[in-house]
Amino acid sequence: MRYTSHDWRGVWVGLDLAELAGFAATAWAAWHQRQVLIVLMNVTGTLLVCDAWFDLALAYGSRGFTMSLVTALLVELPLGPPASGRGAHTRGRTSPPMSQRPEAPRL
Repeated sequence: MRYTSHDWRGVWVGLDLAELAGFAATAWAAWHQRQVLIVLMNVTGTLLVCDAWFDLALAYGSRGFTMSLVTALLVELPLGPPASGRGAHTRGRTSPPMSQRPEAPRL
């Protein structure tokens, strides 16, 4: 089966804008040492992996498949999973251990 959609350009632009926003928000959170960095790294990494998957799945069997494969292997996949994986290891850098946190005031 073959499906045709005239909205693909809008979908790709939307995904690219979401990735750009993810990179910008991740950079901001890293610069300001915010804990939201962990979530943003995971979101941005997931967007990159999804972009690679969509590129490869939709280009399969076409002339553009080779270029999709190259960008997936050289750009999206090298950045995506490490960004998601680093999110889990970043917690200690953005938040002090529980033993070093000041006690919350008692009510």
